[in-house]
Amino acid sequence: MYCRKPPKSVLAECFHGKTLRKQIGWITEGPTVIKHKNLYYLIYSANDFRNKDYAVGYATSTSPMGPWKKYAGSPIISREKLKQNGTGHGDLFTDKAGNYKYVMHTHHSATKVSPRSTGIIDVKFAKGDEADVLQADESTFKLLFTGAETK
Repeated sequence: MYCRKPPKSVLAECFHGKTLRKQIGWITEGPTVIKHKNLYYLIYSANDFRNKDYAVGYATSTSPMGPWKKYAGSPIISREKLKQNGTGHGDLFTDKAGNYKYVMHTHHSATKVSPRSTGIIDVKFAKGDEADVLQADESTFKLLFTGAETK
């Protein structure tokens, strides 16, 4: 992933996929950066989207330009945690009550990637040892769109 510091048009590498990968592939994509308290949180997806282990993790930095430090508990959203293949490449938003939600793609089924489904999960910041940690509440995960509606 690359960062750009305005007004310059030169890109600088924020971090390499080797730093963030979990199991298969060096692909890191779908970034979202938010600032919580005095720390930036870069939420990303790792592994190829066709891989059943496509997952979501995050890294932190005191600057939006890095350097970034991978959260040791990454991934926070994964097949292992949600029992759903290909969870990733989503985005963070707040609901009307101000609670964070993360909406993402998932695989259509255990054997098919497409048409991809859409899932949503609650996320929150919790007190950590050195800084707040971003947590996904596995009990709130649900599918919003299963891809079956396209037929």
